[in-house]
Amino acid sequence: MGFATPRRKDAQEAQNKAGQLGGSDPCQVFIGGIGERDNEDAIGDFFSQWGLVALVYRDKGAWGFVHYATREGALRLLGEGSVIFQRRRLEIKASDSKRMDAAERNDLIRRAVAR
Repeated sequence: MGFATPRRKDAQEAQNKAGQLGGSDPCQVFIGGIGERDNEDAIGDFFSQWGLVALVYRDKGAWGFVHYATREGALRLLGEGSVIFQRRRLEIKASDSKRMDAAERNDLIRRAVAR
């Protein structure tokens, strides 16, 4: 008895998901619509339901970035399109900012696991 080969549709879906992530940092996701009173801990706790959050960067404006420890967490969140956080709809997009080097990424993951 042979192994089942992946269906063409499954392979196409995996390729589409990989294309959703930005070419720069595949684990970083842009978040738009964050409120002034939302702190980074609350944002990190909320977004941890999609994967291990390594870092949350929040600007003074209404946007920020969530760095996940793995690509899978970022892909799960990007699959949502938009999410509701404290009765507000947040916009979710692939990030286009610079790529993080391996040493910096490992340090962030170590700190996230310790948290």
